[in-house]
Amino acid sequence: MTPASTRWDGIVGWVWTRPTPLKRAHLRQHPFVSCTYWDPQPDLAVAECDARWEVDPTERERVWNLVAVPALPLGWDPVTIFPGGPADQKAGLLRLDPWRLSWYRPRTWPPVGGPRCGSLPESTRRTSRNRDK
Repeated sequence: MTPASTRWDGIVGWVWTRPTPLKRAHLRQHPFVSCTYWDPQPDLAVAECDARWEVDPTERERVWNLVAVPALPLGWDPVTIFPGGPADQKAGLLRLDPWRLSWYRPRTWPPVGGPRCGSLPESTRRTSRNRDK
């Protein structure tokens, strides 16, 4: 997966990627991904997500247009990778639903005494204990 193929739609993340046998097997056994964003400020954001393959044709078309319509740097032309469009058999669409969002702004790296961290409020955070609620 590449940063250019990732798009956040509200709090839901979408990733266009090739659904290789290895990715399919991994997500079948462990349907989770961790996404990170780093900035030289230095800022670091981490999203721990439930992940599943999106197969609904209407939703795939909608998400295809999310990345195809905006100009660079937000958008990109997915036809360059998936010439068959959103119905291309080689175009896998992953839906990422975050259950934990964290951000760090350490003064040094590695941070002394641990990173300063912010997370979703407990009432909105899904953990392994309440993920199915």
